[in-house]
Amino acid sequence: MNRALIMNLGFDEKFIVRALTRHGVLKGDRVILLTGPMVERVEKAATYIKEFLDKYHPGEAEIELITLPIEDFYKAVSKAIEILRKSSKAKEIIVNLSGGMRITILAIFTALLLLGLKNLTLELESEDTSVYLTLDIKALKSLLTIEELSEEKKEILKILASKDKPTTVTELSSTLEKDVSTMRKHLKELKERGLIIVKKRKPLIVERHPILDCYLTIKREIQ
Repeated sequence: MNRALIMNLGFDEKFIVRALTRHGVLKGDRVILLTGPMVERVEKAATYIKEFLDKYHPGEAEIELITLPIEDFYKAVSKAIEILRKSSKAKEIIVNLSGGMRITILAIFTALLLLGLKNLTLELESEDTSVYLTLDIKALKSLLTIEELSEEKKEILKILASKDKPTTVTELSSTLEKDVSTMRKHLKELKERGLIIVKKRKPLIVERHPILDCYLTIKREIQ
């Protein structure tokens, strides 16, 4: 499998057509449409997408339509996890949550939080398509466990969150009075968790991930 393009499908096919046009369709791609109850309007939208692929990308991608059991939210999440796991070996996983029912959106998003998928792009458009976002699921997931970090790592995050520009490992080492090698180890873990962004490797320069603004807001509310 080249790529897995997993799209949340509702009554309107426009978000999926826009996503397929934005990313293109390559030989060996798999387009997976996730939806709720199979009603006439959903079937019509799915047919339009299939015709779109047949017309503009004939023979390039496989397409599959799968329903999630929305009457039981936890079963819907389990089903979404099963589908996402089957796609985990794809070179790239693109998940689009712009269309479809609220329940299926929440079920897919919950499944993504519970999994640790690599090569994932999670995207979302506003209903009027004026806003397009990509969400960092790794950073969101790490936000849930940020309190488990050591105090030193939390201090690094606080320092980075207070700065408006990138910071060198040397500056962090000096501020916290720790050796550079220790600081590099801390930064490596924070990068793996998706909580910081590496701007340059030689010399090592990092900056905070925007998710840290959420963390600091939570801390202020608690205090």
